[in-house]
Amino acid sequence: GRYVCPRHGTVRPGPRAVADLDAGRFEPACPRCGAELSPGLVGEDAPADPRNVYATTKLAQEHLAAAWARTTGATAVSLRYHNVYGPRMPRDTPYAGVASFFRSALARGEAPR
Repeated sequence: GRYVCPRHGTVRPGPRAVADLDAGRFEPACPRCGAELSPGLVGEDAPADPRNVYATTKLAQEHLAAAWARTTGATAVSLRYHNVYGPRMPRDTPYAGVASFFRSALARGEAPR
């Protein structure tokens, strides 16, 4: 995501330190001054900036598909779904994602929370 420091503007914090996570401090601090950061919006035209190996491999797949399409004259389309949910997925586990929790609440006649 994008983070804004009141003193340094847009900054890119590094990975959270284990000591901070163990202490219950989950929000990143400014890497230059340690100040509290505000979340910012990431524009549609922002360059891809994968932050872990999994994200990097997903982006690499998009590049491989695009290279294949250019080479063969075919078409490749990459869709970046935030949350995927479908048949045969368990409904009430953290792995199913928020969509399953919303769906289950609605099925019970409750408002999703």
